[in-house]
Amino acid sequence: MTSPTDAPTQTLPAAQSFLGFGETTWVISALKLAEEGNHQVILRGYESTGNPTTLSLDSCLGLTDLVAVTLLEQPTSPMDTTGDRSLTLAPWQVTTVIG
Repeated sequence: MTSPTDAPTQTLPAAQSFLGFGETTWVISALKLAEEGNHQVILRGYESTGNPTTLSLDSCLGLTDLVAVTLLEQPTSPMDTTGDRSLTLAPWQVTTVIG
């Protein structure tokens, strides 16, 4: 039988972000699990200042590449990607992505 003092010692980081978008003017308006898929997350939001921006996803959730989808969660035409977890957005663009 083990006691709580026998458990391995683990430390948590001083701070950790659940979900981050980098230095951006993108405003998240929805976050939900995808209807179909293997533990994928739907993010919906919009560029809020009328200026082009880059959305850079940083998350501790293990999200993969961002793919643009419709409101029915069907993939759309490819977006301008600048890496595996970032998208270039037009001014005022409403965006729904799955990751």
